[in-house]
Amino acid sequence: MPVKMIIATGINDEIGKDNDLLWDIPEDMQYFRETTSGSAVLMGRKTHDSIGRLLPNRTNYILSRTEGDNMVSKCQADELCKQYNNSDATLWIIGGEQVYEMFKHEVRQLHWTLVDESYPDADAHMDMSFVSEEFYRLYGLELCDLASVGVYERF
Repeated sequence: MPVKMIIATGINDEIGKDNDLLWDIPEDMQYFRETTSGSAVLMGRKTHDSIGRLLPNRTNYILSRTEGDNMVSKCQADELCKQYNNSDATLWIIGGEQVYEMFKHEVRQLHWTLVDESYPDADAHMDMSFVSEEFYRLYGLELCDLASVGVYERF
């Protein structure tokens, strides 16, 4: 399975404020848990700190400049993406802002929840313009409808 990204944004590409989510949508959290369970996840250190623990039933990789358990450098994370894009296992990119931006071009499948609200106080954003008609053409993306979640795949 390929490298995949799972993300929720507001209508203006907002993803967070003060290292926390901007919304509380139980159905989306359940979708996140069910979708990423049993796979590997790559997150930034701030995202890990905001969660406060390793995510259960997942192999956790934390992008960081410091060494420690489950910590990986940018070079190691790049290598992980290559390995996962050539294997049967799945690596989910789960945030935050800098990690999404760094690895968006490694992603072969995108699970995107678009929250139909604006959050002017947001301090973290993800420019989703890379999901465009050109992106669809270049990578053979197809939109599948899963309730409030759009799934975009590269074939």
